Amino acid sequence: MMATTSVLDLGRPSIRRQTWSRYFRGNLKGGEYTWAIAFLVPYVAVFVTFVVYPIVYGVWMGSEGKLYRELFADPIYQSSVVNTVLYLALGVNVKMFLALLLSGFFMRRGWWMKALLMIFVLPWAVPQISTFISIHWMLNGEWGFLNNLLYKLFHIEGAHYLNDRWSALAAVIVSHIWKWTPFWTLILLAGRMAIPLE
Repeated sequence: MMATTSVLDLGRPSIRRQTWSRYFRGNLKGGEYTWAIAFLVPYVAVFVTFVVYPIVYGVWMGSEGKLYRELFADPIYQSSVVNTVLYLALGVNVKMFLALLLSGFFMRRGWWMKALLMIFVLPWAVPQISTFISIHWMLNGEWGFLNNLLYKLFHIEGAHYLNDRWSALAAVIVSHIWKWTPFWTLILLAGRMAIPLE
């Protein structure tokens, strides 16, 4: 009886090893398994480098209370928090409110409404990089479009909009609302059109 038990105990690890090997290999055999590992290694390396390492490093950096005191005392961090709260409170909420109102407006029938909706969606269809480069050019304090227009029409020297904190933040918020309101209007419009009339 003891001999049988020892034989079974000795046999178990080899069975487990075969099971794990079969589990990892799946139905891959020989060269297929080698190619699978070869394609998997770069992905794992990138994942560890750009996901796992920053998370572990951030947790390690966040384990010291002194760093939090330095962070909260930093005036740049405080102004960044205020900017973020204002951006979220004004930019996101105003955008969603306007999108809700406009989705109700675009529920009307008619070919002219479809044409108007197509024109309304154009700001969202334009790529972001070119959009924000154009806005930056228009608001440039030295040779921007807005200051040139003010000078030619009213002989007024324009301001340096992007050098002032509040005007730059207002420009970012207005640009965000202008860029993304059409997208959320379409989303809410699709949701409203899916509601049955009953």
